[in-house]
Amino acid sequence: MSPSKSKLFSLFYKRSLTILSLILVLLFNFETTFSQNENKNKSYETVYQQDFSEDTTDWNLEPDNYDWGSIEYSFKDGMYCWSMDLQEGRSNIVIPSNIIPLPEEGYQISVETSFDPACKGCDSGIMFNAQDPSNYYFVGLDVKGYVSIYANQNNKWDEIVENIKSKNFDSSGMNKITVINEGNNFQIQINDSRLTIFKDNRFKEGIFGLVAEGPKKTKTTVCFDNLEVLKTKK
Repeated sequence: MSPSKSKLFSLFYKRSLTILSLILVLLFNFETTFSQNENKNKSYETVYQQDFSEDTTDWNLEPDNYDWGSIEYSFKDGMYCWSMDLQEGRSNIVIPSNIIPLPEEGYQISVETSFDPACKGCDSGIMFNAQDPSNYYFVGLDVKGYVSIYANQNNKWDEIVENIKSKNFDSSGMNKITVINEGNNFQIQINDSRLTIFKDNRFKEGIFGLVAEGPKKTKTTVCFDNLEVLKTKK
């Protein structure tokens, strides 16, 4: 190849990479904006809201003490916090005392959550469309920003989507998890940015709860804030 052609090829290659990078950035920004606008264009009605700024009887404060460990519950700094001291690996679920069915016509449920970043193997999230303690969906966010989505059917776990790392994860603060439902279609968002969508028809409607998990010898605190359930207006 002649020197002039070599320079021309090099220039073309660099410009192509630059254009490709710009296209990828634009696509990412478009997807984020589209996801946010898509939700704004839908009309919702509030079913339940809880910011935990004041003590409430909706959520359990009685401590758990079992062979697997203990959990103490409290309202602290306007959040609902669980102090976990686990001797065995444990997934803990708490539902509101006044059971709130998720709307049949579609819904959006969201909560902000935080864990100690040093808690390896810990995650927190939402149980949704729960039919009973053995049948429900679960979405969890771990301390590294990875999201897991499972169906627990008759106490058998099925991974719906492979673990995905959120680009909008805040390792030093609260992170908002959102589930949007319409029929058999679901969308998962982290900090108001769409992470993934999936379709599944195992569980219809049902109830929701808050979830925290940790391996054995875990001693940490997980907190929840700004819980909201919205119903899709038809």
